[in-house]
Amino acid sequence: MSKPRAATTGDSAWAQYQRTARLSSTTLILKGGPIFDPAKVAANPQDYLLDIFEHEAEAAALWQSRRRRDRDWSEGEIRLRYQGAELLPFGAVDHVLALWCYLLHVVEEFLDTGRGKTYYPDQPLPVVLETVKHKVFFSTDETRVMVEPVPFLDSLLDEAQRFFAWAQSNLAEPSMDREIAQLRERLAQL
Repeated sequence: MSKPRAATTGDSAWAQYQRTARLSSTTLILKGGPIFDPAKVAANPQDYLLDIFEHEAEAAALWQSRRRRDRDWSEGEIRLRYQGAELLPFGAVDHVLALWCYLLHVVEEFLDTGRGKTYYPDQPLPVVLETVKHKVFFSTDETRVMVEPVPFLDSLLDEAQRFFAWAQSNLAEPSMDREIAQLRERLAQL
């Protein structure tokens, strides 16, 4: 992969936007018991899911309460948006802590080989970041979006760092700063 060139005055607005587009995320946790119908979650997320950043204290208390019963509990959903496109399927409730770790693994594999792949922790939903004919695509299930690799990966690492900082602060999870810093160093070499 070559390093993206700087914008020039001859660039189209779209080309300039591509090089600066950022990914954003929302991490939500499950309010109640198990979900048997993902379509209901997708249709009425506010009834089933709680945003950990919008409702930080409530989310931390809920997560800690659930962990007293199940040490590995982290049921919820991650939403990733890039250029207005939702990258992960709505209603795909799974272990968000593990999924954030898996997303970092996808980045690492991509930086190693040009292709990173994982699955949701408890579902057969693939998450793939790959180079195809000199273009980079992020895909999951039936979604496939072309991404500009450096700004996309940089912002994905920002969002992962934000999540792991929340988890460290609110749940006493170990820091992932070193791992993310190592991925950033490798990304800077693209």
